[in-house]
Amino acid sequence: MQLTLLPGLDPFATVGAALSASKQPFLLVGEPGSDQLLAQFHADAIMQAAEFARSEAKPSGERIVELVPRIPFHIQTWEGAASCDANSVTLTWPGARIPSPKRLHQRREFALDSIARAEWVPRDDGVDAFLRIVLKDRPSEGISPRNDLHCLLGHDGEDEARLLLMAATITAHCRGMQEAAPAPTSPASAGTGSVDSEQIYERIRQLGKLHAEGILTDEEFAAKKKELLDRL
Repeated sequence: MQLTLLPGLDPFATVGAALSASKQPFLLVGEPGSDQLLAQFHADAIMQAAEFARSEAKPSGERIVELVPRIPFHIQTWEGAASCDANSVTLTWPGARIPSPKRLHQRREFALDSIARAEWVPRDDGVDAFLRIVLKDRPSEGISPRNDLHCLLGHDGEDEARLLLMAATITAHCRGMQEAAPAPTSPASAGTGSVDSEQIYERIRQLGKLHAEGILTDEEFAAKKKELLDRL
């Protein structure tokens, strides 16, 4: 039985993970026969629950966060550790043995709202897997992961899996934070609003003079005043 997520909601695909069937977290494999019938039963129940959940129209940022480990979340690899909480991501490298920037600095902390995403690269021909933090104002610079203060390395399969979970968690929470943030108001639009308000009040003052001079009746003045105030 395999769950198919809505577009953009797979937290592992968002970090570039193309997982095999044996590593796919949304796939459950069983034996033919009774397992197949049981899977069909649960699939029907899941579909009904999914239809009900979609009616709540929960923002996608909140939904993707529910598919990754809860924060605070911490992992450890042969090189060091990574942790993610509601405010920041921290990388530490106590395992860095050769002279390098990591051995010199030992620790680097990133504000969660400064992170664009986290990248995950699996092991390949003896090259370590790694997690890389990509900042909004500083794209990747092509530095070797062993020397990059935005990277944490993993040596074996367990490290690789831990790094994937952390990358997905960071990216999901960054997305949730971005969607929850209020849209910025540009200075131009703010200025336009204040000018419009002043124009409306000036127009009401002019109408007040016409009303005082008897040119507008009480009803006409009240109706026009209400119309102008409704624009604020």
